[in-house]
Amino acid sequence: MRISNAAMLAGNPGFLLAQAGRQATRKLNRVLGNYELRSRHYAALMGVHENGGLSQSELGALLDIDASSVTVVVDELERTGYVRRGPHPTKSWSHLVLATEAGRKLLQHMSNPIAHQTRAILSPLTEQEQPQFLDMLRRVATADRTPFDRTEPKLVARPKRADAAQNFERIMAAAHRLLDTRGFNATLDEIAAAAGVGVGTVYRRFSNKQELTYLVVQQYLEEMAAQAEKAEQHPDAWQGLCDFVQYAGERIANSVGFGRMGDEIHIGTEQYRFGVDRVEAPLERLLARAKATGQVNENAELFDLRTVLTAVGPVATVFRTVDPDHWRRYLSFALQDIQNDPRREPATAACQACPTNMLEAASTR
Repeated sequence: MRISNAAMLAGNPGFLLAQAGRQATRKLNRVLGNYELRSRHYAALMGVHENGGLSQSELGALLDIDASSVTVVVDELERTGYVRRGPHPTKSWSHLVLATEAGRKLLQHMSNPIAHQTRAILSPLTEQEQPQFLDMLRRVATADRTPFDRTEPKLVARPKRADAAQNFERIMAAAHRLLDTRGFNATLDEIAAAAGVGVGTVYRRFSNKQELTYLVVQQYLEEMAAQAEKAEQHPDAWQGLCDFVQYAGERIANSVGFGRMGDEIHIGTEQYRFGVDRVEAPLERLLARAKATGQVNENAELFDLRTVLTAVGPVATVFRTVDPDHWRRYLSFALQDIQNDPRREPATAACQACPTNMLEAASTR
């Protein structure tokens, strides 16, 4: 029996665009299959090639896909030798995804087959209609697209002029120092004083404190993502998890702002969620590997690690004056709880046993 489109669906632009998109993707994948690629690989490779390299967060924003999907696509392209990860020229905490020579040659080799398939996709339209259709489609597709949600403050770029760049770095370093010691309570005036620059210099770079806060949080998340990716590369999955938990615990225990960054911006915003996804994606894979090797309890979840780390800040605060390293003991026991082999040495060295009156002493200070 032939099924016809209902009138409502036939007049629904979302349905029609999705249907056309699926048909176009199927046709494109038929061509890309000859190169053992899919449309997502082609789009990512073309994106990093045309832009001279992109960070994974920039690539995700360009393709409008989540962080874990970006990581998978880049990993697959890197295994084939079409892209490589390299150091970012301005962000020491981030990586740049770059097209390799093999990737550039592949794009050149595919240009004619892709062009032929593109003409086939647009063949229902006349030659005069095709550029008009592409222009209208582009306008619809990009109407609500920005790298991050419009309700978020703009991300301030690092200036190119040498003296301005130096002042920018001093401002950011001062912001991190104050946020580590005082949390997010420092004003822009106080940050300017700590950086040794005039207040006007700070306000030329940041129109308000929220813009600076967003950039600091982004840098925090980029730093954590780099550590998570490093942990994932460890040949021993359990030790990789322990290394990351130790790093994160150290940062949270010694920084008032680090553990509270989620409270300072709307955690549902695309920028924050994207940053968190970049941290969690490699940890999810690492945890799965640790389960597969029998090193971690099958019931353990990433949520358990988040919960453990969330408590590090309060533990460190309560015991800071009587035992600054007590949070390490807490982490040691918490990690033992998810470890499959209780005989394995915990990742963090246990502190000396606390006196029985330590909690009382801490709470009365």
